[in-house]
Amino acid sequence: MNPLISVIIPTYKRPHYLRQLLNSLRDQSYENWECIVVDDGKNNDTEILVSSFAKTDNRFSYYKRPENHKKGGNGARNYGLSKSKGEWVQWFDDDDIMLKDYLLNRIVGIDQNTCLSYCTGFYTNQELNNRRLIEVFDSNNLYKDYAIWNLKLLTPSVLFKKSFLLEKNLVFNENILRGQETEFFCRALYNLDRLKSKFSSEGLFLYRQHSKTKTNSNHLSYRPNFTPSTIKIYIDNLKRAIELKDSELIRLFYSRCVALWFRCQRYKDQNHRNLLKSKFLKIIGENYPYLKWRIILVFYFSEITGTASTKLSSYLKLVINEYT
Repeated sequence: MNPLISVIIPTYKRPHYLRQLLNSLRDQSYENWECIVVDDGKNNDTEILVSSFAKTDNRFSYYKRPENHKKGGNGARNYGLSKSKGEWVQWFDDDDIMLKDYLLNRIVGIDQNTCLSYCTGFYTNQELNNRRLIEVFDSNNLYKDYAIWNLKLLTPSVLFKKSFLLEKNLVFNENILRGQETEFFCRALYNLDRLKSKFSSEGLFLYRQHSKTKTNSNHLSYRPNFTPSTIKIYIDNLKRAIELKDSELIRLFYSRCVALWFRCQRYKDQNHRNLLKSKFLKIIGENYPYLKWRIILVFYFSEITGTASTKLSSYLKLVINEYT
């Protein structure tokens, strides 16, 4: 079994890092792959770099993200998928590195029922030193373990069968500004049969952490432009938790919605506070009508007093226990 793997790399003005990644791909022990680099910034240095690789190895190709895909990594990832020819698809960030057997290890042992192959890797510093193993394990419930962030899957962690992506219409949401991977992986892993995944415990990639790495910037100050993305992720996962009747997940995403509402209140972000309230109360009202009225009263009191009380937030997080 020697299927073609499409490696899709969105990139934006980072030719130095990209060169390191392309070298690591060229050195792979598994040889049946194609590399699709999608330039999100139309950078001349990036085009020159990829063209230099393509001159000696036709497995490399360069594309510019077209205007019909939104600016950003998601648009570039989706366009790369549309250009792919492989039976398997691997998205990879431009500042990370594949170890020598990365592709070979991912593909060995898969069968016709396998939908995705996932692995672990290493966190590193900017110079690719100080390796620390990323917490990934052979999970019996991929969706739940990922949703509660016990299973730390990253973009390089998961190899997807392309037919699985197409059948489920699994593309990245180009309207999501933050948590793109989270939103995508939650959809991909939800209700996935455990037997349709393959796991490798060997560390197979280097995940570079620096000032611009998303996992290194989770404690940003309040950013209103990110809030709609966070609302969508929390509300969608709350719906999934209720469908699964999983009390732990229900309490988790309920609490996150409550905390986000008070955060919007604290930063006087009325538009997003109201957006979250309408979506949150709708799903709570459909499933826990009595709880809905308790939430409404607390929200109303907080709004008329102009306070974002920690006590009020804590109270709402506690009352969900009565209903789950």
